Amino acid sequence: MSRSDSPCLSLAIARLSTREANHFATWVVQSPYPSGYVHHDCILPETLSQAWQAWLEMFSPQSLAQISPLSFPQPMIPLASTDSSQKLSYSSRLMQHLGINLWQWLFQGAIQTSLHRSQGIAIGQDQPLRVRLDVREADLIPLPWEIMQPQAGQPAISLSQQLLF
Repeated sequence: MSRSDSPCLSLAIARLSTREANHFATWVVQSPYPSGYVHHDCILPETLSQAWQAWLEMFSPQSLAQISPLSFPQPMIPLASTDSSQKLSYSSRLMQHLGINLWQWLFQGAIQTSLHRSQGIAIGQDQPLRVRLDVREADLIPLPWEIMQPQAGQPAISLSQQLLF
């Protein structure tokens, strides 16, 4: 079986037309797990919005010209590294915080179950699981989806050996 034949989990995200401005639908478009075609409605949490705003303030070209390296604020949430003696820089903690928040928002409820079952099928076939994301909301496209990670100490989705993003 070639890499192109790897099991694939395809997800789509779109804004819902409701009174809630940050109400989104996430659903599985393709899954190796037959019962994995699921749908989940969710609201974009304030913690994710704040992490994204902090990311923009740190990495946007406009902010880099205005902020001196010594004036960065303390991180919103200090995240522990896998090695307690290792100190992570502010930018590393910020990236980890945003990555974990993205993962928790995208892979929740039935979507998380579909991911885990699909990963099990891929492992059973001794193949990585290909994960595709169809972002149908223009405001979400600039998010750095490739830095998603399930928790501190685990690699970002773009660096995982078991997932091809």
